[in-house]
Amino acid sequence: MNKSIRQFIHDWVPPMAIRVIRSVLAAVRPAAFEFISYEWPKNIQLKGWQANSVADVRNKAWGKFLCSMEGKLPFGISEDDFLSPRHMKMDAQNLYLSYGYCLGLACYDKQVLKVLDWGGATADYYVVSKKMMPAIRFEYSCAELPLVCVVGQKLLPEVTFYDTDTWQNMHFDFVFSSSALQYLEDWRTTVRALIQSSNQYLYITRMPFVITGRSFVMLQRVKEYGTEYLGWVINRHEFLQFVEQHGMKLIREFVNHLGPQIKGAPEQNIYMGFLFEKQEHK
Repeated sequence: MNKSIRQFIHDWVPPMAIRVIRSVLAAVRPAAFEFISYEWPKNIQLKGWQANSVADVRNKAWGKFLCSMEGKLPFGISEDDFLSPRHMKMDAQNLYLSYGYCLGLACYDKQVLKVLDWGGATADYYVVSKKMMPAIRFEYSCAELPLVCVVGQKLLPEVTFYDTDTWQNMHFDFVFSSSALQYLEDWRTTVRALIQSSNQYLYITRMPFVITGRSFVMLQRVKEYGTEYLGWVINRHEFLQFVEQHGMKLIREFVNHLGPQIKGAPEQNIYMGFLFEKQEHK
């Protein structure tokens, strides 16, 4: 639905009618987010992030993303967004400024910073990094799926893209992952590898967590990509304990935004981020 139609509905359709329509649609449509189980299911086969549409959408969104980084506008918000402020995604600014805080610590007393962005799509955060720290030279690497790497390498030839696990043989000053690790059945193995690849800082963010209940698996249906995928909603204490037991200490927590309503979930979620530092680092 485009912005003009949304604005028309907001201005002219009574709120009660909107609520009724939404409740009817919610009853007949499959839920965008749905509780599956406390264990990763073995009998569900999905295209997931391997769908061709994922790379296509990333490619098409590139121009708008670059516009949102230009001039003196808030990070992640373009000039067009001001024409429909009710639908402005202000969470983007929070995400970028939180990233900037972590990046600033990593850049302290350095002229060159080696960065690994695990699950970083087309390496958007490379552009963000250069905007926030223009005096730093970034040696930026991005680990992604093969189809996304092909798109990313065309858009940013100066970034090194890895579509295999060869990045695990290297070390980086700043290791970063945003909204990616929760989609792995075995997220712990990759987190261990990220810790081992970090010389100092590890920043993991934009993942769904619950505070009191058990970790569970949800199904996410994404109309934009035309695909579905499974993902963990992880218990916050369980996650922090695992990372700290493997050689990191927590420096700062971040609240990104409230998570989506997950149909049938025992506890609703919140998207959070965590900055860690290597315990032996001085």
